[in-house]
Amino acid sequence: MLTVRTLGAEALLFNQQPVTISWQKAREILFYLLHQPNGVRIEALREAIWPELDDRRRERLRTAIYQLRMALPRELIELHGRQIYRLNLDIVRVDYDVERFLQTTLPAPSGSGAQLDRLVLPPHLGAVGAGLSGGDSARDRRPRGTPKRGPVADRAAQSGDLQSPPRAPVRQTA
Repeated sequence: MLTVRTLGAEALLFNQQPVTISWQKAREILFYLLHQPNGVRIEALREAIWPELDDRRRERLRTAIYQLRMALPRELIELHGRQIYRLNLDIVRVDYDVERFLQTTLPAPSGSGAQLDRLVLPPHLGAVGAGLSGGDSARDRRPRGTPKRGPVADRAAQSGDLQSPPRAPVRQTA
């Protein structure tokens, strides 16, 4: 069993033994693939994880996949048709805290589109947050000092529905 914890303290366990993947980008690829059960095209994965790089993406993705395959069962990460990476969930059961959270908090999707844009993910999920919410967490363009908000709060702020929380009174000292 592969246990993945990303809400709160990040932890990876395989058969109840800690797994160390030192490179954050490699872990982000694993998290991203967990949210893409049908797989993701190589170029889309490169763009999601390294939006700022152009010429080194191919090499970095290869290195990250190598690290993941060394730390986890090699067959877990599959490359289909030399174009699509996906997790082979037939060989290992996955216990993923974000998936459990989504199942318990979001209503069942109506129609074909799940309502993941309503979810505000923790910032340590990096590119995964961008892949789920359509947001741009990998390239944060907020002015310095502006609090980070999720996509729901951003839309509410744009529509004028977001109210500022009441401020605590300031005590005057002489």
